[in-house]
Amino acid sequence: MTNERLREVHQSRPFRPFIMRISDQAWIKVTHPESLAYDPRGRSIVFVAPDGSTQHVDLLHVTRLEIANGARRRKKRT
Repeated sequence: MTNERLREVHQSRPFRPFIMRISDQAWIKVTHPESLAYDPRGRSIVFVAPDGSTQHVDLLHVTRLEIANGARRRKKRT
């Protein structure tokens, strides 16, 4: 994964939530653009979860980005 590709997806407007797949089979769901911060050297990122916890991720371990299609789920009516 390149830093440029992640920035392109992260900074797209309107923002669309996405999932980062990590090489150890983990994943991170990015639901808000302010939840990511970049290392000035461009090699890693910091993800801040809604509960305030953080994860440091080396971009060499990001294997794929899955971008939401923009469709919203509808609630079933009963």
